[in-house]
Amino acid sequence: MKNYINEYIPEPKELIEKAEEVLKAINESSLIKINRNIIGSDKKYRARIYFENQEKNSFSQKTKKPNDFSGIYVLYNKRKPVYVGISKTIIRRLKYHLFGMKDNESSFVYILAKAKHENITGQKHDGKRKDFPFSKYKDEIQNDIKDNWSIKYCAIENSYELSFIEIYISCALKSKWNTFRTH
Repeated sequence: MKNYINEYIPEPKELIEKAEEVLKAINESSLIKINRNIIGSDKKYRARIYFENQEKNSFSQKTKKPNDFSGIYVLYNKRKPVYVGISKTIIRRLKYHLFGMKDNESSFVYILAKAKHENITGQKHDGKRKDFPFSKYKDEIQNDIKDNWSIKYCAIENSYELSFIEIYISCALKSKWNTFRTH
């Protein structure tokens, strides 16, 4: 069966099998150091160059730039999985995490900034997102990720698989910074 955009709707059993395959692939793959592979020695974003040798035949509908791809990624801090993300444009999404200037471009950094703010001030920010002093924390957090963190990823095209596998992998890896609350 297919949905209205002609995308295959998998059976639940197929989703679980695919999630197990992806978890195994992620667990068996090597960590990719962000500061050696994704960020160049000149501190510029080089993910497109890195991934062109990894994901040769991929292209996303959301970008006109060649060699972006849909999939799941896991961010590691000190070799520990801390965040699982998905995107139809992983290369662009990573750039937002690492260089995004606004809280809505870099939602993961925003989450980390809120936690840092609470740790420093002893108070949770309960106000509107636009009222949070994101720029006060952004650079330090992004620089830490660029300098010290690693990533693993797996290309996945089917949106059903992508959405299901994000939650599955996050639970399997016990990633601290994921939450699946909706607005």
